[in-house]
Amino acid sequence: MQRRVVSSGCALWALCAATAFAIPAVQLVCAQTAKADAGPVERTVVTKDGSMYRGEVLEYTIGSHIVLKLSGGESKRITWDEIDQVSPPRPKNPSGSAPSASPPPAASPPPAASPPPAASPPPAASPPPAASPPPASPPPVSSGPLVPSGFERTVQIRDNITYFGEVMEYEVGSHLILKLGDGSIKRISWAEAKRISPPRRKGDQTHVGSPERTIVLRNGNTLRGDLVESVQGVHTTIRLGSGEIRRVGWTDIQRITAPLAPGVSSPIPLTGELLVHLDSGSRVLGSYFEYVPEQQLILRHQNGRLFYIPVNSIIKVTITDEGKTE
Repeated sequence: MQRRVVSSGCALWALCAATAFAIPAVQLVCAQTAKADAGPVERTVVTKDGSMYRGEVLEYTIGSHIVLKLSGGESKRITWDEIDQVSPPRPKNPSGSAPSASPPPAASPPPAASPPPAASPPPAASPPPAASPPPASPPPVSSGPLVPSGFERTVQIRDNITYFGEVMEYEVGSHLILKLGDGSIKRISWAEAKRISPPRRKGDQTHVGSPERTIVLRNGNTLRGDLVESVQGVHTTIRLGSGEIRRVGWTDIQRITAPLAPGVSSPIPLTGELLVHLDSGSRVLGSYFEYVPEQQLILRHQNGRLFYIPVNSIIKVTITDEGKTE
């Protein structure tokens, strides 16, 4: 009898040990299942040149690189030394994400177990509602327009409208979103954009790419502020130092100037009748209206007509008394 007791005790110990070693295996399987159910994630990457990319993470090797699948379907590989910022991951939000929300209702079997007085299990089923954090992923979506990147750009679109603002979203080949100085949000598709300036860090006080504009009115008054929007031939909108937004019609403007490097005078005379010689051999006559370094010179003819001249096409500019345009 004693032997039987001992052997049954040994069997009991062996059973407990086997159970104890089996639990981690079950936990491992659960962990792997949870990881498999996590699904694809998205990240936003801001590179050191101010570009911004957002897409599904295909590869992510810390210290080496990240590969994103962009909205256009193409893959973008970004090396670690190119990266300025990487956002935390967020669950990808495909149109099929709604079905994925249906599994939590599949956790309704526990409520079916609610008829037994063990109604406490349904509260134990409250963890699935704790799966509501995925619905908490919309708040990150509310970040789109994304959190400010800290970079600003000037964008001219094909309708000859120029915008300046802080980059909120920038997906190469797809679109960019600017927050303008008046607080409005402007989304510009890649196809619309005619020219996108290099990025400029917010708060940069240098003259290169500066949004500052000085507007001299025909009545002699002067306004100075940061560019918000300029519609060629129609109006220019600036944000004054006081925060006031002023839209000024071009018919009321004598000239508009942008800042130059300290100690450097304008290469284009601000007064007098100008004769501009172009690389095509033709010449254009008019008075100075606006000059944006490395972009364009705008002349106003005495009949009111405006001429838009790319800076790289100018050979020389002289002050003249001629009264005709060739």
